[in-house]
Amino acid sequence: MASKNRKLKKANPVQKSGNCALLGKEGKYAKSHIIPLALTSPCVKGGRFIESGRGERPIRRFTSWFDHQLVITEGEEILSKIDSAGIEELRKHKLIWSGWGGGEKLNDSDYAVPPESGSGFGVRLLEGVNVEKLRLFFLSVLWRSLRTGIKEFSFLPRDGVDLDRLGKMIVDGDSGDCSYHPIVLDQMSTLGFSHNKSPSFHEIEIQFEEGVKKLGYYRLYMQGLVVHIYPENCLDLLETMPAIFIGGYEKLWVNARKFEETKQFEEAKQELLDTALRWPGAV
Repeated sequence: MASKNRKLKKANPVQKSGNCALLGKEGKYAKSHIIPLALTSPCVKGGRFIESGRGERPIRRFTSWFDHQLVITEGEEILSKIDSAGIEELRKHKLIWSGWGGGEKLNDSDYAVPPESGSGFGVRLLEGVNVEKLRLFFLSVLWRSLRTGIKEFSFLPRDGVDLDRLGKMIVDGDSGDCSYHPIVLDQMSTLGFSHNKSPSFHEIEIQFEEGVKKLGYYRLYMQGLVVHIYPENCLDLLETMPAIFIGGYEKLWVNARKFEETKQFEEAKQELLDTALRWPGAV
């Protein structure tokens, strides 16, 4: 199989130059990670990821998802600067595990409402969050996820997302108003095992004054942080509960749960079990 794959790659070499999806001009392509490598590293340095799910036979990878034909070098420089600023902000506010200084859980002082005894749920109210850096970072990850041509992201719906507008915002460094694709954050309050999860699309029913409305949203996961990005026109949603959205209030409300009590843990555990049953010995 490996020999066959090598022959296919040799017969169909990766195009090294072409049109940049972000800048719309020709140039030399750059290797571009969809979700930054700093947030998608294996538990053990030099280790491999097991990629599985959606009925596909599991494979081993040295790194997380990247696209060789998404952006040219100049475009990747723009994305890298956005990534660096966003990750720095996430670490500053202890929203990702690498911002905990080696700790295995959040401290009581990190909460506005610490978990009660026996409970894994707490509430954080963050002050001084740089709204522009975080929104631009998450919107850029959404743009990459929907604009890439790699198969692991091909199932994501693109209807209702103006990728041209998002691309221009990225180039201009414009995070937009907080009501444009409102963003909600949840995080794990305890350290869990390192794993990748490609973005997914879900629907939720929300009660408004005029009745129940069903909304679709994109769910991103990265290093103990869950990100929900809602449709581009959600002013009514923002007005209903502004504090939970990035930029919707002077402080940012973040729900925190123990890793073992999250949907993320249950899905990862079930995925490992299903993979072991369908392909014994593959991992």
